[in-house]
Amino acid sequence: MRIFLIYLLPCMLCLGCRPAEQAPNQTTTATYSQHEDDLKQPLQAQTSSTWETSHVITSESAYYTTGPQQGRPADGNFTAGTKVRLVETMGSYSLVQLADGLTAYVTADALEPFRLAKKP
Repeated sequence: MRIFLIYLLPCMLCLGCRPAEQAPNQTTTATYSQHEDDLKQPLQAQTSSTWETSHVITSESAYYTTGPQQGRPADGNFTAGTKVRLVETMGSYSLVQLADGLTAYVTADALEPFRLAKKP
């Protein structure tokens, strides 16, 4: 009888843990999908037919199209003088949009407000 209980207890512990391990993974996936949809909505709402420059890139800067991840190579580089529209600033990164519709994350330090020269 004791041997049966010795084998039964570890089996029950292992079986009981399995659903608890799966539940957080399912919740994380559902939460990620929900946040991904939430992030897309403001970008779609701000896209308009009249595009205006609000900032300029001051130095050559790497950009990321899917998020400000530094653990992977950049999607490309903006050259100094590139005119962009600031969509949102999030800490040390800013989300910008180019006139051609490209939306990307760049370091906030690389941006400077765009000033038009006044006509005499």
